[in-house]
Amino acid sequence: MKGEETSKICNMCGKTFDIWDNQENFSFDHCIGYGSTHDLHRIKIDLCCQCFDKVVDWILPQCKHNPMSEYPTNGK
Repeated sequence: MKGEETSKICNMCGKTFDIWDNQENFSFDHCIGYGSTHDLHRIKIDLCCQCFDKVVDWILPQCKHNPMSEYPTNGK
């Protein structure tokens, strides 16, 4: 119904999002073009905080260039 918010569910573990998961909103939605084995598909992933940590902990060691940085807290 209009105005009703639907609960997100983590694609990895199946958990219904809690307040922290909704606040962080670890979501990825991408239409895949050419150059992948998944050409012309769409991927939409919602991850709870715990599963996001698992994914990041898995992917960081595989990166040649570290995509992680400190979050600026001084407005810069």
